[in-house]
Amino acid sequence: KICEANFRDKRFSKFSFQSISKMDFKNQQITIMGLGNYKKGSGISAALFLTRNNAKLLITDLKTRKELASQIKRLKKFPNIKYVLGRHRKKIS
Repeated sequence: KICEANFRDKRFSKFSFQSISKMDFKNQQITIMGLGNYKKGSGISAALFLTRNNAKLLITDLKTRKELASQIKRLKKFPNIKYVLGRHRKKIS
């Protein structure tokens, strides 16, 4: 099962951080499309939150590993992340 959400979408506005933080993400397969280069950006923030809550992540980004080196370094200690860089892919295989 892959959970996908665009939190700017009005359909998801009813979710607050408090309700999301209470959700069980253990072993959920989640795709993050766009890690980004911002140190405190939404992609890295989501990845850190979800991996700390035991989700299995697929992170895709149009940027290369070299372009995202600082963000990938921050996530290096988490074994439950797979990367597809230089393109987007929706499913973990």
